[in-house]
Amino acid sequence: MADTTVDEQKKENWDIRLNRCIPVARKILELIAEKKPMIGNTTREEVQDSYAPLVEEVLKSMLAENIAVHESKFAFGLALQTIDFLQNMTLASTDITLLKMKRAVYNKDEEDVTFQEADEILKRVPSEAGSLVA
Repeated sequence: MADTTVDEQKKENWDIRLNRCIPVARKILELIAEKKPMIGNTTREEVQDSYAPLVEEVLKSMLAENIAVHESKFAFGLALQTIDFLQNMTLASTDITLLKMKRAVYNKDEEDVTFQEADEILKRVPSEAGSLVA
């Protein structure tokens, strides 16, 4: 019976942690969308100028939500989880689309296509593809 109480307490602590950190994670994503910090080729100075205001806003959010210092990584992890989920779902969708396109071109599953069939398809494509062999 004591284990149930311990498990319930762990879940309650987890829920409390989530309730504190999720608003911070959402604020991180919101700030990125609103402030549009520099990405790509940037200098160290450009990164500093672009991200310093965001850091200040994120820290204010952490203070407002009263998260523990060690929970800051957890809050960022939640924000990254959102990006990760979006990336995985989008790339899975594009992989499925590509697979459907290949089936339409080959008229069969990709793993059943022979080199002969691939060569014939490439010869019909008006591009640099030409043939499997030069």
